[in-house]
Amino acid sequence: MTTLATALAMLPLAWGIGHGADMLRPLAIGLIGALCISMLFSLIATPTIYCLLMRLREAPLVRKLAPRESNG
Repeated sequence: MTTLATALAMLPLAWGIGHGADMLRPLAIGLIGALCISMLFSLIATPTIYCLLMRLREAPLVRKLAPRESNG
């Protein structure tokens, strides 16, 4: 929600509305792009990689190679 609010707050600056917007327009466009990419990466890529690693950990080949737990 914070990322979305910041990106939406930068829209008037990216559109060139306001005093001094010509100078700060590239910064606003870059910031909006970076926020959107980081939000997608943190919400989609990170959980996907985590699930894939958990499936790999549960694979039979990895289970054979992992050290066994001692019950003593």
